[in-house]
This record gives sequence, C-alpha cells and structure tokens, in this order.
Amino acid sequence: MYIHKSVLLNEAIEGLNIKPDGIYVDATTGGGGHSSHILSKLTTGHLYCFDQDEYAYTRSKEVLDPISKENYTFIKSNFVNPSICVFVLSFFNCSSNNFCIFFLFSSSCIS
Repeated sequence: MYIHKSVLLNEAIEGLNIKPDGIYVDATTGGGGHSSHILSKLTTGHLYCFDQDEYAYTRSKEVLDPISKENYTFIKSNFVNPSICVFVLSFFNCSSNNFCIFFLFSSSCIS
C-alpha cells in the first residue's frame, strides 16, 4: 500500500501566496499533494509538474484531473535533467503580469 504525506503542506502553500494567474513549477510532483493545492487556486494560471516515476504520473493525474485538466502540464522527467533547468529558468523572463516560481519539494513516502 502506498501512502503519500505532503511535508509542510500548509506552510508551503501559505508561503507561496499563490496568484490565480501565476505560473508554478513543482519539480518533484510525487503523489500530487502540493500540486493539488496549488492547482486548486489557479484560474488562468498554469502549473508545470515534473516527475520521472510512472506511478507518480498515474497517481498525480488521478488527484489533479478532477481539479483542472486545463491548468496543468505533467512532464515525465527528472528535475536534474539540464533541459528542465533551462525550462524553469525561462520563467524568470516572464512579463510582470505573471508570477513565476521554481518550486522544489521533499516529501516522505511510506510503503
């Protein structure tokens, strides 16, 4: 049995001060705990989710799809992949209308 417990969930979400039109990156999506809370606060914004694990992909889609299929993109890749770094760094050139952040989480998993 897989149990995913998001670490410091409330503190992280509160600290982000999520903007409904912001652009967010979760570089270690895992079970989608943090991502689901970010996604639930977006209206026109977008969340980019990264994880290389097939189970994480499947599980996070189960969690995120009911919230919004339009406001997130899942990319199957490890965040240490150099192309991911380029992707994330490109957000620092966003227009002032967008809020951009690189978001990296640690989480504990018990199986």
